[in-house]
Amino acid sequence: MSSKFGGQALIEGIMIRGALRAAVVVRKEDGTFVEKTYETSSWAIGKIRNIPILRGLVVLVDTLIIGTKALNFSAYVSSEDMDVELYEENKQSPWAVIPVVIFSFVFAIGIFFIVPILISNIFEGFGFNSLITNAIEGILRLLFLIGYIWLISLSKEIQRVFQYHGAEHMAVAAFENDEDLEIEKLKKYPTEHPRCGTSFLITIFVIALIIFMFFPREPLWFLVSSRLILIPLLVAVSYEIIRFSGSKENGFLFKIISWPGIFLQKITTKKPNDEQLELAIHCMKLAIKENK
Repeated sequence: MSSKFGGQALIEGIMIRGALRAAVVVRKEDGTFVEKTYETSSWAIGKIRNIPILRGLVVLVDTLIIGTKALNFSAYVSSEDMDVELYEENKQSPWAVIPVVIFSFVFAIGIFFIVPILISNIFEGFGFNSLITNAIEGILRLLFLIGYIWLISLSKEIQRVFQYHGAEHMAVAAFENDEDLEIEKLKKYPTEHPRCGTSFLITIFVIALIIFMFFPREPLWFLVSSRLILIPLLVAVSYEIIRFSGSKENGFLFKIISWPGIFLQKITTKKPNDEQLELAIHCMKLAIKENK
């Protein structure tokens, strides 16, 4: 069975979303589950989802907005003595997540695009040509990404989030293969999933490395602005590549494209315990119900 479900690990919970709604399930400290659903943004549904290039940006922005809302919800509800009613009473306006999303973009651009540019400029002083220097810049960007993910993975709290990430992938994989959503059935599937957002992220970085290799590095304003201006295009192209290869999941091209993402998921996913698999099953069933 083909599936359009994808997900995200949260704090003591999981989000799984379909085309219409995202289902969120969070475990409270007393072990009980709390459910919540989010509607896909109205501007992100319809004909715009059929326009190549543009649809990748739409999906990314909508995913970031809903993902941030779900993450905030899970952080609040999973804490001691917090409940849904209190959260609903005190929750901020939907527009309140916009500054968080913008800050995340600015932080990512600074760390993964600007800093590699500045470091790679040092190699120009050693006489390397622009092709090699640009390649060094792209490799640095990839190393920064892997290093950042590895560094945060040392946190016990993040490791637990990564366990939920693995559980989410296993639940989606079981559903896609028409398995009964039971703990023992899920256990036979790997924690990695080829259509994970991690694969999308590293695809962006690999495409950036290839494209920017052939750009001139002078003047400096062009070097910096070319990277910033083309970020939306990199996102859009990467989405189309993942989308195309995903339609041929048994093909050689898909395996080649998905390999870097699977490799990185060795860090971003961990083997979940039975309680986490139980929550993933609950969330998967809720997502199916909400997207019928």
